[in-house]
Formats: sequence, C-alpha cells, structure tokens
Amino acid sequence: MGPLLFTALFSPRPAQWGLRGDPHLWDELSTYLAEVAMPNSADAVRQTIAHAIEILTGAALGGTDVVVVDRYQNDDMSGGRVSLRYWNETALPLLVSRFRVKDGLADIQSPLEAPA
Repeated sequence: MGPLLFTALFSPRPAQWGLRGDPHLWDELSTYLAEVAMPNSADAVRQTIAHAIEILTGAALGGTDVVVVDRYQNDDMSGGRVSLRYWNETALPLLVSRFRVKDGLADIQSPLEAPA
C-alpha cells in the first residue's frame, strides 16, 4: 500500500461554508494537494494545508478575516471572498480530524460532515 494522499481528506465536502469563495478554495486545495503524500503528524498536515492556503489565496491564516481571490469571482459581488476565519476555525480542523480518523488516531465524525 502506498502513502496516504491529501486527496483522501477532501471528500465529502462540508455541508456549510463561511463565504461564497470557500467552496472554490476547497476545490482548488483538493486539486493542488491531490498527489501530495500526507506527513505523519496532524500538526504537519495542518501546516501543509495552511501553507497551501497561503499560496493559493496570497494571505496567511490569522492575518485577516477575509481575502478576495479574483479567480473565484463571478457576477456576485461577494463571489470571490474567502473567509480565512472559517478556514482557521472550521475547515482546517475538519481536514485535520479526517487525517486523525484515517491515521487511526480518532474514530469520530464531525458534525460538519455532509450527510452521505
């Protein structure tokens, strides 16, 4: 069996989002990290994803609450807005919790998971 890849963490998508750009960032992160092997610790997984978010949005988590990503914009004024607060407080912890489950460190499902 090969290494566990980040792509394993991105399905299913969350049932809730912070702002309209968040699903776009989720999809772009999933693609960006798809073939990357996951590190061996939850902290390293968190750091890898946080670094990818910074690369894709141009903003570090914790630096601001909202960032506008032009390529996520549509006809709606708020379409390109990404909530870094949502990523820091909800989406990133969800992805790390999925790593813990896949790594055998936990066996609980987050209440933020979309129903199957």
